[in-house]
Amino acid sequence: IFHNWDDGKLHKAAALIIGPEGTPYESGFYLVSFVFPNDYPLRPPQATFCTGDGTVRFNPNLYVGGQVCLSILGTWKGPAWTATYTLRTVLLSIQTLLNEHPIRNEPGYENSEGKRDEDYSRIM
Repeated sequence: IFHNWDDGKLHKAAALIIGPEGTPYESGFYLVSFVFPNDYPLRPPQATFCTGDGTVRFNPNLYVGGQVCLSILGTWKGPAWTATYTLRTVLLSIQTLLNEHPIRNEPGYENSEGKRDEDYSRIM
């Protein structure tokens, strides 16, 4: 994972996540942009998944249009953001989504059949 702050605008940053080995994302380059609110770190940054110009849904949690669905970003159910989290926390959470079985991130997956997992990973 690499990240860089916008020199002229300290409330903006960009990151490059390299797809983890052994996953459908292996060796891919995934770009995420961030905008930090004035009251950061009390509130989370806004993350936008930029790879594919917002035209590809790479993962059940990475939507067309760039929305990143993570509870710590306030875009999904679950544990909420706390002021102890950092950009590193968010980047590692996004990288964790790029796993060997991305369909397992889908809500309700546990009620579906296992074949769906293999099919989804092959398509990715």
